[in-house]
Amino acid sequence: PGPVPPVGWYTETLAAAPHTYTLDLGRGFFSATLVWLRRVDLQDANGNGQYDPGESFVAQPLTTLTLELRDAENQMIARSHSPRDNRQHLFLPIPRPGRYRLVVRGDTASQAQPYAIAWWGPRNRYDGADVSPSGS
Repeated sequence: PGPVPPVGWYTETLAAAPHTYTLDLGRGFFSATLVWLRRVDLQDANGNGQYDPGESFVAQPLTTLTLELRDAENQMIARSHSPRDNRQHLFLPIPRPGRYRLVVRGDTASQAQPYAIAWWGPRNRYDGADVSPSGS
C-alpha cells in the first residue's frame, strides 16, 4: 500500500490496521473491486494434515471487509460494506481531479485476512506546477 498508479491490482493480507492506496485521479469514472475467501477448516479425523474420504470441512464466520474512497481532506466519497458478502465494489464519477485514498478495513481482530483488490481510474493530467518534486 501507499502511492499506486490509477490502474492496478494487489494481493495483500489485512491484519489490524487499514490498508491505504493513494491514487492521483483525473476526471472520469473510477471502479474498484475487493474480494476475499471465507475460511474453512478441515475436520481431520486421523490427524494426517490432508483431506481423506469421509472427512469434512467447517466454514468459519465470514470476515467483513469494507472498501472506501476518500478525498485529500479524508472525506468519504464512496463506501461499500456488507456483512453477508465476500466482495465489495465501487463505481462512481470522480468529482474533481486530485489525490484520493482507497482504503480497505475490516473486522480482522481474530485472524489476518488475505484479499485481492483491483481498481481502474482516470489518470490526472496536470501540468506539474502545483506538485512539489517530492510528489506532495
